[in-house]
Amino acid sequence: KANRERFERERAQLEAHNLERKSEAEAVAAKLAGSSYVAIRSAGDGGQLIWPLLIGVNNQYRGRPVADFRAEFERMLGRAVSLAGAPGRVFVLNIPDWGITPFAEGRDRAAIAGELDAYNAAMAELCAKHGVALVDIAAVYRAQGRDAAMLVDDGLHPSARMYAAWVEAALPTLRALLVDASR
Repeated sequence: KANRERFERERAQLEAHNLERKSEAEAVAAKLAGSSYVAIRSAGDGGQLIWPLLIGVNNQYRGRPVADFRAEFERMLGRAVSLAGAPGRVFVLNIPDWGITPFAEGRDRAAIAGELDAYNAAMAELCAKHGVALVDIAAVYRAQGRDAAMLVDDGLHPSARMYAAWVEAALPTLRALLVDASR
């Protein structure tokens, strides 16, 4: 009963929010209209053709040393390559800079950026060492993440529009990996 009453009180606001999100989704759909994408699903037991890896922001947020992250990341990267069967079947998305978001208000944004740059540098070095593709979504986030439309209501997490921007940034890498993986 209490939930129903709360819903009725907030109904107009919820409907307005849903209409806004629907408009955003329609804008993304219009941008993708006429495009074709190949979706590949492996028929094997857990055998994905391409393995994505996006990790590390929680390590930074919790103040863990880059050296610890580096060791953990190298182990996870090795595991992903092993499961995928080749380095060319794995790609890494680096860590977006949450320090630019409203969520970081009152925090040392320069320190956050510096720490994330150190984490991302470790990722880049290890990806190069292991022959794994790295997609720079941190640059996309820094360029567009201050736009409220690129974040969900919590002022931290990416919206569908930001994910679309990340996909756009990743497409050249993914296309190359898919061509190589299909051989």
